[in-house]
Amino acid sequence: MGLVILGCGFTGSLLIWDQRAYWATIIGIGIVETIPYIGGSLKTFLLGGPEVTRITISRFYALHTLMLPALLAALMIVHLPSFNQLWEFLFDFMRQVGIVGTRGKDNLGEMDATASSNLLLELVEIFSAIGVILVLALLFPPEMGEKANPLITPSQLKPEWYFLFIYQGLKYTPKAVGVVLFFLVFPISIILLPLLDRSPSLAIHPGKRPLATILVLSVLVALFSLTILGWLA
Repeated sequence: MGLVILGCGFTGSLLIWDQRAYWATIIGIGIVETIPYIGGSLKTFLLGGPEVTRITISRFYALHTLMLPALLAALMIVHLPSFNQLWEFLFDFMRQVGIVGTRGKDNLGEMDATASSNLLLELVEIFSAIGVILVLALLFPPEMGEKANPLITPSQLKPEWYFLFIYQGLKYTPKAVGVVLFFLVFPISIILLPLLDRSPSLAIHPGKRPLATILVLSVLVALFSLTILGWLA
C-alpha cells in the first residue's frame, strides 16, 4: 500500500506541469530506469516514449485517477482484517487502564471490539483523514510555478518531500543497489515479516513482538533521518 501511495504522489505531481513537477519527474524516471532488468521497459511504459511529453501526462493521469486508486482500494479490502487485531489490542488496553469497562452487554454505552464497531471506527478514520487532507489543501494550496521547460534546468533539483528518503539514500549506495533495497528488499521484508516473526500468539502488543517492533522502529528512524537530510541538502 505504501508503494501504491508513493505511485499516486509521483504520477499526480506531473499533472501540475510546472518546472518543479517536470524535473522531479525526470529525477523519478531516472531512478526507475536503474531497476535491474525491467528499468528500461518500465521507463518506456510510463513515459510513452523516450522522453516526457503530452503522452506522458495522459498516462500519468490515467494511472493517478484510475489504475492506482483501484489497486489501492483492493489492497485496503485485503488489509482490513488486520485492523480488527489492532482495535482488539486498543480496546483491551483501554479496559486495562479503566477507560472503558468490561465486555458486559448491559451498559448501552459500552464499547466493544466487534466487527461493526471496528467498521465504524475505520470509517471515522478514513473520513477524518480526508478532512485533514482537505484542510491542509485549503491552508497550503499547491503553487503553480513557471511552466515546464525542458531547455531550462533549475539550479536545485529535488523530488517531492515524500521521495526525499530515496533521493538521499541513493547518495550513500550505488543507484542500482539502492533502488533494489528501497523497492524490492524492504517491501518483501515487510510482507514476509508475519512469517519470520513466529510469536507464540497473534498478539500485536509491541512487547510481545520484539522482531517486528525493532524492524519497524529501525525503518521509521531511517526514513525520518534520510528525509531530514534530504530536506537540508
